[in-house]
Amino acid sequence: MDIIVLDENNNDLLDPGKDFPESVKVSDISVTRIIDGEEVIVNMSTKGYLLLPPEGNFKNYSLRLFLGIPKRENPVSNTMER
Repeated sequence: MDIIVLDENNNDLLDPGKDFPESVKVSDISVTRIIDGEEVIVNMSTKGYLLLPPEGNFKNYSLRLFLGIPKRENPVSNTMER
């Protein structure tokens, strides 16, 4: 899932080269997956998510969240907090 984050003025809040009051620092993002009832924290180094620069027709950074839902009896849920 790709996510872009803009403020009311359409400022790109994921752009690491900009500093807006509501800017999102990727290092401050925590992604928690619940797998078989256990909370597992993932980060960029464990391939939980990735910051993508603008490319092609897109002019904003995007945060790609890897859902990676394995086949299990119990569903997996993802929670992203800043």
